[in-house]
Amino acid sequence: MKIFEKQHCGCGKKECYYCWLEGKIEATMAIEKRSPKTLEEILVAVCDSTGTNPADVISYSRKRDISRVRQIYCLIVRETTDITLQEIGAAIGGRDHSTVLVASKKAKDDIEWDKQTKEMYERIKSVIC
Repeated sequence: MKIFEKQHCGCGKKECYYCWLEGKIEATMAIEKRSPKTLEEILVAVCDSTGTNPADVISYSRKRDISRVRQIYCLIVRETTDITLQEIGAAIGGRDHSTVLVASKKAKDDIEWDKQTKEMYERIKSVIC
């Protein structure tokens, strides 16, 4: 028995390979729409907007300016893509998923309370979206 024979097409006819294939294509397109940008494209946009070197964002530097950009990067990636926390952590220097979660929460708090961070976030977000 072939794999497409197990699927129900919903076209009123007997099970149909074309309806099954159409469903798979629609599902793939939905995934692509949820992730309009790659991690690298977002990183470049964030670094261009802030004047930061991408290598610094990925580094283990704890300087305030660099860590703030890294936190905003984590938040924007979480908001604009469906990439997992583990994948984001791997992209920013092999960090743990909990580090990404804390960084994005910290960025949200800073955006709420710090005018400069809010302006930076809005500027980056307008470039990406």
